[in-house]
Parts: sequence; C-alpha cells; structure tokens
Amino acid sequence: MRPVDKRKKAPTSSRSKLQVWLDKIQQDSWQLELVISGVVIFLLLGATPAMSQLEYKIDLLKLSGHYLDFASNIGFSYLQGGHLIITLSFIVHLIFRGFWIGAIGLRSVSGDFDYQALGFQPRFDAWLRTRLGSFDSFIERLEIQASITFSLGFLLFFAFISSGLFLLATMGIGSFVGLLINDKLGFTSRVNTYFIIVLVLLIFGFVFLGLVYLFDFATLGAVKKRRWAQRLYFPIYRFLGWITLARFYRPFYYNLIDHPFGRKLVRLVIPGIFIATLLIDLEVGRNQFFPTSTAGANALSAGVYLDRDEFSKPYFELPSLQSRIAVADYLEIFIPYLGRDHDPAIRDKFPDLPTSTLRSVGIDGLLSVEDESISIDTLLPAHVGIHRLYLNDSLLQNVPWKFYHHPLRDQPGLLYELPVYDLPRGEHCLTFEVYQKISRRAGFDWEEWRTICFLR
Repeated sequence: MRPVDKRKKAPTSSRSKLQVWLDKIQQDSWQLELVISGVVIFLLLGATPAMSQLEYKIDLLKLSGHYLDFASNIGFSYLQGGHLIITLSFIVHLIFRGFWIGAIGLRSVSGDFDYQALGFQPRFDAWLRTRLGSFDSFIERLEIQASITFSLGFLLFFAFISSGLFLLATMGIGSFVGLLINDKLGFTSRVNTYFIIVLVLLIFGFVFLGLVYLFDFATLGAVKKRRWAQRLYFPIYRFLGWITLARFYRPFYYNLIDHPFGRKLVRLVIPGIFIATLLIDLEVGRNQFFPTSTAGANALSAGVYLDRDEFSKPYFELPSLQSRIAVADYLEIFIPYLGRDHDPAIRDKFPDLPTSTLRSVGIDGLLSVEDESISIDTLLPAHVGIHRLYLNDSLLQNVPWKFYHHPLRDQPGLLYELPVYDLPRGEHCLTFEVYQKISRRAGFDWEEWRTICFLR
C-alpha cells in the first residue's frame, strides 16, 4: 500500500507539471528516507572514535593553559551535543518508519478493525471506535509523523551549522577583545581603553541579539508576530540570517511549523537539546562501601601504570609509571606539563625567567612555529624547581629530569628513569609534590600531588 498524500490536492488540470511530478515522487519517498537515515546513522556512529580522539586533544589543550582552550572546550561541547541530537533524530525516524511498515504488513493480512469480532461491551466498543477510528487513518498518521521526523533531522543539521557559525563569530570577536585586554597583540598602549569597552559592549549586544533570534526560532516566530517589533526586529532578523546562513534551513523550518505535528516537534527541540546535554554527563550510582577516590598508598589507579591499559582521559593530569611491577633495572617516571597550573607557579618561583614571545598555533604535519627565544637549559631548572619527588618518604636530590613528549600520553612533560636495581624486594611508594597556589590569601606553597606505589 502506498502512503496517503498528506496535503489536499488541487484539481489536476490546474496544477503545474512540477507539482504533478513532485506528487508522484513523494508517494515512494519512504524508500529514500530509509536509505538516507540508515547511511546517516552509520556515518554518525562511525564518527564516535574520531570524536573521542578530538575530546582527548581538547582536554589536553585545556590543561595547557592555551588562550584557545575556553573557545575549543565550548566548541567541542556544542559539537558533541549536536552529534547526539542529530543521531537520535534519525533513529527516531527509523522507529516511526519501521512501525509504519509493520502496520502496512499487518493490514495486508488483517484488513481494517473488526469491532464486531472483538465482542467488547458497548461502552468499550464506542470509546475504541471514537479513539482509534479506522486502521487506514492510523497508517496515514504514522506516514505523516515519519516524514516530518525525517525532515526535522535535516532541519536540526542545518540549524546546528547555523548556530555553530554564530558561536564561532562570537568567540572570534571575544578572542580578539581578550587579546587586546591581555596585551597579547602587543599594541595595548595604542588602543584607547574606551574602544575596548565599546567592543565588550558590542559582544554582549551581539549575544543578546542571538538569544532573541533563538527565542524567535524556538517559539515558532513569536517575535515576528508582534506588530511593535517588526520594524526593530526585521533588520536583526535579516542580519543574523545572513551570518547563520539561514537560507538553507528556512524552507524546512517554515514548512514544518505550518503542520500541527511539525510544530510539536520544533517546540521539543530546545528541551531535547537540554536533555541530551544532561545525558552526555549522566553517571549511575556507585557501590555504597567502596571509595570513589583512588588517591593514596592504599589504593591503585590503573590509569597511572602505562603497561596495564591504554592511557585514559581521567588520568592525564597525574604522573605515571612505566609499570606497576619494576622488572628492569630502571623504572620510567613521567610528570605531565600542565600549563594551566604550572605556569603561575613558575612565574612566582622564578620571577626573572623570561617568557616566551610566541603562543604557537599551527597545522599538524603542515605548519608549525617554534619559539627559540628561551633555551632548554634555561627552562629545565624552572620546571624541575616546581616539583619534588619522594621515594619511601625520602626526598630525592638532584633528580636528572629531562624534557620529554610522551608518545602514549601525547603530552609534554618531564621524564626520569629511576634506578631500582638496588631497592629491596617489596612495595615502594613514590610521592609527588608540586609547588602551586594554595589560595588567594595563602599564596603558593608545596602540596602533595599524588602517591603511586610499585613492586620491586
């Protein structure tokens, strides 16, 4: 059985050839919907490993203290939420369309409802006849809902790109103003303070206009329905439509919201995004009598022993050992460089140390910029000076740390190969201390970072 046409048809004599052709095509569009939804879901699920790798790099960038860390973190969170929302929308479409195909298959063998064969009491019979109607009308509703859900998936895709462009423009302007304020561009002295204030106010105004535009989208054009707002909002609507490339999704949007079921789905977009964001960070309950923290000598963290498992995200802020069991004469110890935390400590402990003149931005494998304004011999004592290492409560003196970019962790840091050939058999513990800011009032001081034990 072919799906019932969802819109009233004008007489054939008054319709153009294009309309006749479109009406013919849409009768079999469900086959293309199934193929496209299946391919899109396959591609989106296949992108999950790449998303995990990107998340790891973004988290490393956050720890580095790079000036792009905040923007990249917001951008990735947005990308992650959009990936989940679009995937779920096409999965819901497959469910609707599969339900529709099942209903058609059932109709081919059972036909319409036979209320007399059911033999229900009059009250139930009357209610079911009113509630259910005919089985054909049920199939028609499923067809409408499946097609509209499919269109919603593409609307979300284009809306995701549009809002991403707005977010990119906002972060670009904000990063520029931040560079001016923090003197990263080197010409703060030539920039008037009032000019910077004006730029900041423009950013807030730009964000406010974006929120009004989003409110109008989520409320199905509530702002455009107000007579008093048409003169004020029309230029804003055109301006933001140009920035967000709204011309690509407006036909989907307005054709969806003129249908009752389409209006319901569009109203659920914003709550759906909120729920999807919560699902990303959802955690189930833990065991009642088991510690949630694995810090200290009486607990083991599998992620800090690099031979046990592939290095995982929760541990890239911690030091790591080559192995839980030291079978060789030397045990590799790695301390990650966390620019976000270590840079302030270096500036406090070594105030005369010159700073780098370049914050690099490059393309991996194509373009990279190296800053040679500070030598390794100058930087190494500063990095070593903010770390202490204890072996079984004994402070190790003159530890020959070396700069090292760990290939497994994909992090820069300090490497030390601890000689263990003369250690007695049994368990030994390494305690790491770091010089860091305790509080705004207390300032900087030494604080225990992590204790990691190994067997010899």
